[in-house]
Amino acid sequence: MPRRSTTDTHQRLLDAGRALAERVGAAELTLEAVAREARVSRQTVYLHFKSRARFFFALADATGADAVFGAAEALVRDAPTADAALRRLIELRAARSAVSYKLTAAFHAVAHADPEMAGLWDKRQVRRLHVFRALARRFHAERRLRRGMSVDDAAALMWASLSFENWYYLVHANKWPARRFVARTHQMLVRALTA
Repeated sequence: MPRRSTTDTHQRLLDAGRALAERVGAAELTLEAVAREARVSRQTVYLHFKSRARFFFALADATGADAVFGAAEALVRDAPTADAALRRLIELRAARSAVSYKLTAAFHAVAHADPEMAGLWDKRQVRRLHVFRALARRFHAERRLRRGMSVDDAAALMWASLSFENWYYLVHANKWPARRFVARTHQMLVRALTA
């Protein structure tokens, strides 16, 4: 039987992690469980990822999280207006969260218990905040930002309003359709941010 390549094993581990996250959630998503699911030794998982936190973030990137940052940055840069960019970012949040909410919920839960995971999670949140700061600067440049509202405050308000947690409570827990989440969130932010 031919030996598996390192790339094949790496992908098999990510596939096993994705399947486990979908099936059992955060509590059971340990590296030992990933090893069992992928039918490899626990040492193999550690050779590829070094820690649970690094595995989680590799898994996030494998499911498109890093690409979402690039898409968000492009939306802010390329949309015809700041308002159009905001609407598209809200739509992106709704679409992305609908696809990855179990995995994101798992990351969020583990981040509270694992300092390395919390540090990596915080770095992602800083990157998200940069996207919203760029959008707030667009609102300011277009002279749409409400008087007395700073760029930093506008960015923080959008960042918090479009958090995974807000999406989860409104769409998943309260059963809002995605279109209601998009419309209501957009309406709320436009009223709060613009003159």
